[in-house]
Amino acid sequence: MIESSRPMDPTRGLELLKGLTPDHAERLLEQAQFQSHRHHEVVVDAGEAADSFFLVISGCYKLLKPGPAQTQTLLSFATANEPIGFLMMATEQSRYPVTIEALGPSSLFRIPRQTYLKHWLTDPTMMQKMHLAVMKRCHGFHSDRSLQHLALPGRIAGFLLRCLELHPSENGNVLKYPLTRKEIAEAVGSHTESVIRVISAWQKKGWLTTSDRSLEITRPDRLAEFLKKTDAP
Repeated sequence: MIESSRPMDPTRGLELLKGLTPDHAERLLEQAQFQSHRHHEVVVDAGEAADSFFLVISGCYKLLKPGPAQTQTLLSFATANEPIGFLMMATEQSRYPVTIEALGPSSLFRIPRQTYLKHWLTDPTMMQKMHLAVMKRCHGFHSDRSLQHLALPGRIAGFLLRCLELHPSENGNVLKYPLTRKEIAEAVGSHTESVIRVISAWQKKGWLTTSDRSLEITRPDRLAEFLKKTDAP
């Protein structure tokens, strides 16, 4: 983790803070730490004391729920302008229920509970914005779970298309953040080897292309067809 002074303009790139006066923005970020993280760097582990919440500035963070035998399940992603751990601030002595891990180079503000209680909780407009952001992520989580009745290709297709829709890239149909086969498998509830077989089949058909750090969906229309199917690719 790289911890440094806050950017000269803390509202830059953050739609949630745009339009606020400098004094208003400074109050909301009182005692906040600006942190940047490398790919796969852990911000906090599940079970740690939740003394702060996070506001993503850039990149992407994945939220992992701990399971048996040191396994983890990918629950959701948080990208720019999304809060993490915000709802935990209302309860003292709470603990983070998930592990937060950077997906690609990413940055965020770590905002202490004291600032939440003093400035966020008393700001109805910001509270509404933050709750809407949390609801949006919860909706995405439930959308992923609603695909569980589909065969594996349908679950993978639905997950990738939702990532593309919720986090559009400047480069067309290239996913905005890097995803490994393992991470896709965690998200759709399958084995990595099974996901590799499906992705490889789609690559051969020219429906998507992959590299070490990117995935481009060249035929989103073909992937969308699997949302109505239960058969194999």
